Amino acid sequence: LNPFSCATNRILIIIYRMKTFFASLAAVALSTSFESKIEQLFVEHLSKYQISYDTIEEYLDRLTIFNSNYEKVVHHNKDHSFDEGFTMTLNKFATFTEEEFKELRGFIVREGAAKYEKHLLPTKATNGDVNWVEAGAVTDVKNQGQCGSCWSFSTTGSLEGAYFLANNELISLSEQQFVDCSKSYGNLGCMGGLMDSAFDYAKDVAIDLESDYPYAGWSFGGCKLTKEGVVKAASYADVPANDPAQ
Repeated sequence: LNPFSCATNRILIIIYRMKTFFASLAAVALSTSFESKIEQLFVEHLSKYQISYDTIEEYLDRLTIFNSNYEKVVHHNKDHSFDEGFTMTLNKFATFTEEEFKELRGFIVREGAAKYEKHLLPTKATNGDVNWVEAGAVTDVKNQGQCGSCWSFSTTGSLEGAYFLANNELISLSEQQFVDCSKSYGNLGCMGGLMDSAFDYAKDVAIDLESDYPYAGWSFGGCKLTKEGVVKAASYADVPANDPAQ
């Protein structure tokens, strides 16, 4: 038995174990660094949107949700943004679960919605793409908050664009008026609604400016319309979904 050979083997084993140990330390350091970065982003997010939690348990739960949404954004932007044509970023809903976010989607297809026939608009006159934001036909981004009123924003957006094309003037119309005042037409305020029902209301009742009937994000207290609005819908038509030409 060669004692030098045994000693050499022991040294190699020690070196191997040291390498494994330091590799583990490096992995822990990287993991800790990543977790520290995520929590820093999380704290900045809470500060930006003025969010606070009553317990450490809820704080940690929301941190986990934030981390999951962060990884989803990074994965999409790295692997899918080119194919799908858009990038993602974190916003005020980054601490929401998918189930919580779905509760904000207030679009309701109720019985009888099939009566709204789809119309095909003529497309021969189109000449390339039109950026309606650059053309001045679209207001700044609005925020529906935690009210399921997306249907009202879709309605005002359509009316605002149509008004711009007719008058070459961009105005911002009141979503809150639809939320508060169109329930007799089948809409349910923050519990959801349908754009067609909102258009039916706008054919009968003029819609006020946003500045005169501002958005509150809830639907308590009934209709607060105090004067004649500025815009009515003369007519409307549904077009096929997911058709860029339309």
